Amino acid sequence: MKISKAPSRIIDESDWKLAQPPAKESRIAAAPALLEPRIAALCANVHPHMTLGMAPSVQAVESNKLLARLAAQQNFQQGLPEWLRQLKLSKYTEALSKWCHKHHVTSPEDLSALALAAAIAVEPDLRLRQIVEQILSVLESLVCHCSSLLVF
Repeated sequence: MKISKAPSRIIDESDWKLAQPPAKESRIAAAPALLEPRIAALCANVHPHMTLGMAPSVQAVESNKLLARLAAQQNFQQGLPEWLRQLKLSKYTEALSKWCHKHHVTSPEDLSALALAAAIAVEPDLRLRQIVEQILSVLESLVCHCSSLLVF
């Protein structure tokens, strides 16, 4: 969880709880969190969470992408804008949203499978279109898995 300014005291376990089971991909895991209001006001993340672990080459900020994608899986139209922002594709949000609606795309996986067609529809420049396609198509192999957290 990224804190936008220093809290007046240390955050303890009474300040947050798991919002749902942790989400994980092969390279990173994060637990969505419900925060007490005074802590939520300090959190800079759209999806408050605790990063639980990551591969050596992965930065903790990647958990924001994971949870944005999870939100888009749960409610595609509502989660799409933040997910695209995390992918650095926010300039395409309106066009991709319309394209997805027109083509009955209802999940990140559907969009990933149709990455080339989506990129052609939203980006006229060939070089940029290839970048958009690449970013969207890579997602096909990354699936969010939610599982229970075992507490010992």
